[in-house]
Amino acid sequence: MLYVGPRGEVVREVRERRRTSPALQHGDGVPCPHLLERHTLPDPSLQPCDTRYQWVSSAWGSCQASVGEGDVAVQCGGGVQTRQLTCVRASDHVPVLDHLCVHVEPPPRVQ
Repeated sequence: MLYVGPRGEVVREVRERRRTSPALQHGDGVPCPHLLERHTLPDPSLQPCDTRYQWVSSAWGSCQASVGEGDVAVQCGGGVQTRQLTCVRASDHVPVLDHLCVHVEPPPRVQ
């Protein structure tokens, strides 16, 4: 079984051990340990999601006084620049769907 671990790594279950306890805890005895143990190891054939995809940005556009639907208040001589971001496969920079970069912090689109 494959799943994403606590640090974003892909892990696979590799070993499971069951134990049985023929006697129940009596009096001041210690509780039985867990009867089912699962150990997982990273799968070397899989890479963490955040290393397989990355954001690539275009060059900054020309300075504009407004962007999109909401006007940006700009003092005289000021403005904003925007750029496009594309999610790509890191190995060959082929564009992919944006949701594959969800684990990667995107660079700024506006400055």
